[in-house]
Amino acid sequence: MYLIYGDSYCDYNEIMSWDFDNGDLCWQNQLKKHEDIKVYSSGGRSTYESLRILQEKLPRLGYLRGDKVIFLLTDRTRIPFPFLDKPTHTGAADDMYRAYKSNKDIDLFCAAEDPAEGYEIGGSVYNNMEKVIGVYDTFKPEIKMWAFYTCLFLKHLNMKTLVLTTEKNVFKDVPYDWSTLNDLNFKIVDTQLREVCGNEFHDGIIRSEIESKRKNHLSYPNHIVLYNIISNFFYGTKLSEEFHEDLYHIKDGEEITEFIYE
Repeated sequence: MYLIYGDSYCDYNEIMSWDFDNGDLCWQNQLKKHEDIKVYSSGGRSTYESLRILQEKLPRLGYLRGDKVIFLLTDRTRIPFPFLDKPTHTGAADDMYRAYKSNKDIDLFCAAEDPAEGYEIGGSVYNNMEKVIGVYDTFKPEIKMWAFYTCLFLKHLNMKTLVLTTEKNVFKDVPYDWSTLNDLNFKIVDTQLREVCGNEFHDGIIRSEIESKRKNHLSYPNHIVLYNIISNFFYGTKLSEEFHEDLYHIKDGEEITEFIYE
């Protein structure tokens, strides 16, 4: 069985159809053709929460050595503060902290942002800024290293494990070569899925009419590539691991055109 942990880039609902409208399989269902999967994911979930869930379930479920792990490392500044109205409001907490450290007026900063995303003046993040600042200031060194610490623990479990990244800053400023952890039983692939998501558009601007048709923020060609990365590690295949870019093109006043891959 595959045990999958992460955020919306691996979110999955086996009750609802999670495939594309034309019947193309998402990467999770492509994987499911080989073995059962169990997905522990939620939009906005942090690495801290995913690791906590994995640790809590290990002794209770008594994972078998034959089980395989796919673990997505998310933005390291995504702290699961208990006062957040929504998990996705971690981005507002980080942005408001950065604004504070840059000596910006927090009220003016929030007024220019979307209150529904956690930037509400008088909202839960705003009213708890002292706590936000305290956590980021106190644990700055640990936050920087958290992805690396997580990988060390995952490798310690001695389960066949593939680690993927959703952000380009996951290993930024980490003073160790994380690739030295890779071997036949454990591998980190710096996929930077958020970059893949944006790079599907020729100008990097995500269009809602396309996003509503994608699964896990990715179009079908990149679901294939993500599956290929998984298959190459767990099954020794030699499939392409190069993500597709510029899938969608738009010019002023024209409809979006989609580049079709064979």
